[in-house]
Amino acid sequence: MIEWVWLVVTMGATPMNEDFLQEVKTFFEQDYRERGKVKWQGFFLSDHTQKMKAQKQARAHPKHLTTPMPLATIQERVQLAWHLHRTLEVQVNSRDLDGHLVPIQAGLVSGFWDQGFILKRQPYDWADILAVAEVAHGH
Repeated sequence: MIEWVWLVVTMGATPMNEDFLQEVKTFFEQDYRERGKVKWQGFFLSDHTQKMKAQKQARAHPKHLTTPMPLATIQERVQLAWHLHRTLEVQVNSRDLDGHLVPIQAGLVSGFWDQGFILKRQPYDWADILAVAEVAHGH
C-alpha cells in the first residue's frame, strides 16, 4: 500500500483517501499492462529500420571494382577461385539506363565454357568482364 501512496504522491494526484488509493491499486493489479515487450519490439523495429536504410543506400550506391584488369589476370583469378572453391566478385563492363555500372555479382564459379565461365548458373563472357576479386573470408 505504501508503494501506491508513493506513486500517487509523486504523480501529484489528490485527494489522498482510502477509496482513491484502492482504485489506483486495482488499476495496477487488473488493468495496467506492462509495455516492456512493446518497448523491446520498438527497439528491434528501429534496429531493423536502420539496417533496411543501410541496405537501400548500398543498393543506391553499389560497390564497384572500377579498375579494369587485363584479361590474363581475370582468367587467372577466376580459375584460382574455382579451384579453391572461393566466392568471387565479378564486375561486368555494362551500364544501366542511368549510365552507372551494374552492381557486382558474387558467387562460386561452377564451370567454364569456350568464351568464359559460369558464376551462380549465369554464363559470363571473358570480353564482358571489367574486373574480379575474391571475397575476403568472413564477409
